[in-house]
Amino acid sequence: MRIQKLAAPALLAIAALGVTAATTTASPAAVSIDAATAVRGVDHGAAYVVNHDADTLTAAIDGGTFALTEHTIDVTAADGTLLASMPRQVSFGDRTLTLAPSTDADGTKLVAKAIAHDTGTWYQSTPRERSMQSGFAGGAVVGGIAGGLVGAVIGIATGLLFLPITLVAGIAIGAFGGGALGAAIGAAVPNSDTPDEWHYHEDCQDSSC
Repeated sequence: MRIQKLAAPALLAIAALGVTAATTTASPAAVSIDAATAVRGVDHGAAYVVNHDADTLTAAIDGGTFALTEHTIDVTAADGTLLASMPRQVSFGDRTLTLAPSTDADGTKLVAKAIAHDTGTWYQSTPRERSMQSGFAGGAVVGGIAGGLVGAVIGIATGLLFLPITLVAGIAIGAFGGGALGAAIGAAVPNSDTPDEWHYHEDCQDSSC
């Protein structure tokens, strides 16, 4: 499927440009193909030409049609053969690229605007919040270690029978208590409550985050 192999690089090429925003109209703009950069070919009797420029993917086909579904842009030959199915949304890093396509009446011309947006959330933090976070993290580590030692001693004293339970319980209780104490200490440190730093939190796209 030569069209399939062509479509994906074109989509990624737009993504690599760092598109920030785009809007679409109800009907497609005129397809403008730069002869110097356009890629042409024939697949199953369908002659196509594809080009990308800044935030726009443009394409025309003779002997086939473009069809839009909720999630893909499908390219079909005149005999009904599916030549390619191009995703309308691709994630790369902490951003997602969405194609907003439109076709002409007979489905032989395609214009797709690319809209790139973050897949996470931006938020502001205050010096006091950061102090509390640091205090909680430090307190949780110290408390977890101390609690683990106490749990280990209790477990050994009971003949090792309950060691796994006392060890885990000691670490959990120590970490929670130490974190709470550390956060309280961090909150007590004189600090401003005025947001002054931006932070980015990436939304989890899969089980890896």
